[in-house]
Amino acid sequence: LPLYKGLRVHGYWTVDETKMSKSLGNVIKPLELKDKYGLAPFRYFLLREMHFGLDANFSEEAFVNRLNSDLANDLGNLFSRVLTMTNKYFAGKVPSAGKLEAEDEAVIGIGLESIANFQNLFARFQFARALESLWEFVRYLNKYIDQTAPWQLAKEKQEERLATVIYLLLEGLRKIALHLWPVMPSVSVEMLKQLGVDFEVQKVDLLAESKEWGKLEAGLKVAKKSNLFPRQEIKLEQNKEAASSASLKEKKEYVSFEDFKKLDLRVGKILSATRVEKSDKLLKLEVDLGEDKPRQIIAGIAPYFSPAELMGKEVIVVSNLKPRKIFGQLSEGMVLAANDGQSFALLTVSKEVKEGTKIS
Repeated sequence: LPLYKGLRVHGYWTVDETKMSKSLGNVIKPLELKDKYGLAPFRYFLLREMHFGLDANFSEEAFVNRLNSDLANDLGNLFSRVLTMTNKYFAGKVPSAGKLEAEDEAVIGIGLESIANFQNLFARFQFARALESLWEFVRYLNKYIDQTAPWQLAKEKQEERLATVIYLLLEGLRKIALHLWPVMPSVSVEMLKQLGVDFEVQKVDLLAESKEWGKLEAGLKVAKKSNLFPRQEIKLEQNKEAASSASLKEKKEYVSFEDFKKLDLRVGKILSATRVEKSDKLLKLEVDLGEDKPRQIIAGIAPYFSPAELMGKEVIVVSNLKPRKIFGQLSEGMVLAANDGQSFALLTVSKEVKEGTKIS
């Protein structure tokens, strides 16, 4: 065999921003998670969450949130809706597309662009960005359903227009399913099977898939229903309760009052918030702590707050935390928050106080 010309090495997985360690008891057992939630969602999370070459943070809560958000809500729900409408309006057979309108051309343009970006990024080992590009198309198809309102077209007996809309949705799903094969092979094959498509990887023409639209044959029989990614909240809650109960039974570690006094907690006001490039979770905050200049703090709160929501908000900051780099950005403190798995809240004060006020 010829010698390799490059070595691809991924970063480290941390747990709650801390290295995995047997002594800390925070080692993740991937086979247990695979058995609990399924192999396909676990593969998706690993590729979606880690930017290749950088470290990434793992938590079961983040995993389940990603499963529910991306797979159950976005993709699974889309797939189920389209199959249901195909069975309801066209006896479960792929209809033929008619004349295209402007919103249809937009779907095709965005779809082909997303597919081309996915192929380009995946080939360069930028798996997280590749999947985000594909999910832009997934989300756009959901939006397209709301824009075109197939149920209203059926009510008004606009059969040709309805057929065009349903065909575009089915063809979009075919392309998405096909490109998910390297990420979730079993689910990809099952999705294609539900669309009536036989899959042979050797016959896939990736270049054509990124440039051509309309390869799905009319008349194919689709599945009556689909439930690819059931939601997992209840399982997560049970796990948390079990873990909490087990933790209490094992031991409770206390800190001394002297150790607690070492923390310097201050009230700060968020002056600005921007997204950290190439990160779905991190926001870069400028926080006024009553000092000569604002502090820059990197916080993993992007899934819960938009930058606009945070402007002017008073928060509690650990101000004497040793500065460190997160995702290449210097962070000079920590914003405190509470998260019970169902809701997320930033710690604040009950009424407005001066920036830099000490918490005691």
